[in-house]
Amino acid sequence: MVTIYRDYDEEPDPVFLPLPEELGRSLYDLEMADFSADLPFYAEFLPAAGPVVELGCGSGRVSRHIATAQRPVVGVDISMAMLAAAAAHGHPHCSFCLMDMGALAFRRGFAAALVAYNTLNLLTRPAAIAACLGGIAALLPQGGLLLAQLFIPSSAMRGARATNFQFQIFPLPNGGRVIKEIRTTLDGAAGTLLLDERFRLRPVGDGAVNEDYRQQRTIAAIDLAEWLQLFALAGFTPQLVRGDAAGANYDPATCTQCFLLLQKNV
Repeated sequence: MVTIYRDYDEEPDPVFLPLPEELGRSLYDLEMADFSADLPFYAEFLPAAGPVVELGCGSGRVSRHIATAQRPVVGVDISMAMLAAAAAHGHPHCSFCLMDMGALAFRRGFAAALVAYNTLNLLTRPAAIAACLGGIAALLPQGGLLLAQLFIPSSAMRGARATNFQFQIFPLPNGGRVIKEIRTTLDGAAGTLLLDERFRLRPVGDGAVNEDYRQQRTIAAIDLAEWLQLFALAGFTPQLVRGDAAGANYDPATCTQCFLLLQKNV
């Protein structure tokens, strides 16, 4: 018997499978293939010479861009799938290692560190953020630099409804497309945001099968003052605060991104 629904609200939710790690890596690379808006910030402020460590390097998008013979880069990530993809590019001045950014275990130091694309937000508890920042500080000399991009809910976002919806579409390499739905639910009291990402794969061609996957993550959603306090406790002083990579002023009313240049206290 065919079920007839009175409206869309009665329609059953589609079934989304958990997103496998390797597929997640592949979709991430497809989504970020043409993204370069943040790269000038790191190129502008990183020292021209001396080793750099990138935490949460993923598949090496930023590391490959900034690495030179004078400025070799070590990328750190907890995903073996991401690290394998990063190493496969074979950049002569990049190396990669499996490591938890909350428990850094290097025996060497670095001239600078960077944490790109909201990676620090993945540490949802202030204690975990503090441990990570303390670990970074231990790797840097006095005056060493830390560059970071953070997600910070704007005042407008905090004042709007708790749950928001966005979607984007990007092509599959062999034809077809991926429809990515993003649902975010802000919990201001807890200082967190639930990120629900749903991927609808719609390939084309004989035998093509539609697939639906989903992953959920909780990320830190604290304000800039709280972030600066955590940086200060780890021994960092902000040198520059921007609302985007191009140099716009940070406006807490409208900006949801913050680019920070910090220096380890002398």
